[in-house]
Amino acid sequence: MKKVLLLFVMGLFTLGASAQLSMSSRTGQEIIDKCEYYVVAFEDNAYQMFLQDYFKSREIAVSLGADKRQAAETVTNILAWMKSAKAGEVNRVSVGGAEGFNFVKGDGKTLLVSKSDGEYCMAAYQILVPNLKKHRRFITDVTALPNTIGHITTNDLKRIQKKLQK
Repeated sequence: MKKVLLLFVMGLFTLGASAQLSMSSRTGQEIIDKCEYYVVAFEDNAYQMFLQDYFKSREIAVSLGADKRQAAETVTNILAWMKSAKAGEVNRVSVGGAEGFNFVKGDGKTLLVSKSDGEYCMAAYQILVPNLKKHRRFITDVTALPNTIGHITTNDLKRIQKKLQK
């Protein structure tokens, strides 16, 4: 029994380590902005925003545009929507006919991005995320939700917008 528990815990740490590696290993591309939970880079002939989910097991890639102007415009549109949206409001976004994402305004200035529906995003955000401060290690190392939920703040988006407009 102890061996099974030990293998389970080691597997969880491996998932966390591989997610950390994917966010920090984007060195070959032109990196526009980077922090612990997102990277904006030029990859696959487009500017993309890679958001790491709250539980550090997966990431979401959102295409912003083929050039800096388009990418800056996309970020400007996201910021405009965030300003007018109410908490919990969902904006379904499909880029280039590809699979769509739900942009969900969290409480305050947080944008949640997921392929799951908006109701799922808000439930996970309201129940689990506030507890990250209190139980961060347990939640990030042990809990794995079935759907990825990335996040970014309006301050982050404003910083990205400025860097893209240079």
